[in-house]
Amino acid sequence: MDFIWAHLVPYIFPLTDYVILVLVLAAIYGMYNGIEISHPLYAVLFTNLCAALASTIFNIVTFVFIEIELYVRISNASNGWYLVFHCFSWCGTSILRYIYILHNEWIHLKFPDHRVLSLVAVFGVISSYLICITPAVGFLIYLGKTILHS
Repeated sequence: MDFIWAHLVPYIFPLTDYVILVLVLAAIYGMYNGIEISHPLYAVLFTNLCAALASTIFNIVTFVFIEIELYVRISNASNGWYLVFHCFSWCGTSILRYIYILHNEWIHLKFPDHRVLSLVAVFGVISSYLICITPAVGFLIYLGKTILHS
C-alpha cells in the first residue's frame, strides 16, 4: 500500500490546486463580465479573488520545482497568508456595508465617484494587510535565521 501511495502523491497534491484554479478563474470571469467592478464592495471582492488566483498559481508553479515535503510547507504557508488576506478583505467589505447602510448620504457626498472610493477601499485592505503581517514576517525571518545558525 505504501508503494502505491508513494507513486500517487505527486499526482494528487496539485490536483486540488487545479480544481481551485478552475473555480477561481470561473468566479473572476463571471464577476468581471456580470458585475460593475467599479463599485467599492465588488472591487474588494474582486481583489480577494485575484489574491486567491495568485496564491493558487504560486502553489502550482512551486510544485514543479521542489520536492514534496518542501512543497507541502510552502503551500501551507501560501494558503495561510491568503487566508489572512481573505479575512482582511471581508473585514473591509463589512466596514463598507456598514457605512453604506448607516451613512449612505455622507458617503455619496464625500465620494461622489464610486471609482475613487473603490481605490481607497482596495488600497485600505491591501495596506492594512501588509501593515499587520509585517511583524509576523519579521518574526519568521528571525526564526529562520535562528534555526539555520543552530
